[in-house]
Amino acid sequence: MKKEHAIFIALAISAAILIALALWLDLWGGLRERIEGPARGLVASYGLPGTFVVMILAGTALPLASPAIIALCASLMTSPTPLALIALALVAALGYTIGLMLNYVLGRLFGMKFVEEHVDQERFERLSTWLDRWGMGLVAAFCLVPMTPMETLSLICGVFKTHPVKFALVSFIFKAVQCAIFAFIGHGLAGLIWD
Repeated sequence: MKKEHAIFIALAISAAILIALALWLDLWGGLRERIEGPARGLVASYGLPGTFVVMILAGTALPLASPAIIALCASLMTSPTPLALIALALVAALGYTIGLMLNYVLGRLFGMKFVEEHVDQERFERLSTWLDRWGMGLVAAFCLVPMTPMETLSLICGVFKTHPVKFALVSFIFKAVQCAIFAFIGHGLAGLIWD
């Protein structure tokens, strides 16, 4: 067995044990009681503008779990309508896309020097051709699937000078779909989370 596989298996077993222990000790109950009041206060105080700012940060290299943020915000909304959940998803997707575009610009401005130092010209051309052909599909997939390195991909797209408007539109559309899904999931699970 390869060392990487053994490490992955050990981490997966450790995570399963920790989750089972947390469930057995009812840690979520105590944690839920401590965070519900402040979390509801934050959502009530800052609402969509707060979500927008947090999602800009989530679109940059900061390690924020954007789907979880959307689900949490939706779960804390009092009697949201489907329109309110869609508005949440659109605002979140716009903020996230702005964060991605910041990464894109950084990649475009500063990434080429790094690439020139570390990647030979032939490999760069192959990567560039591949990204031109499949890049937007990869962007769409990364925006839809949680826990993918979309922030890193935005830097790479900037380095390889993918079309910025195409990149922004694909990112926004598919992130909006993901945000809407998690908004509805968060709303649907609100009773399980907070009751």
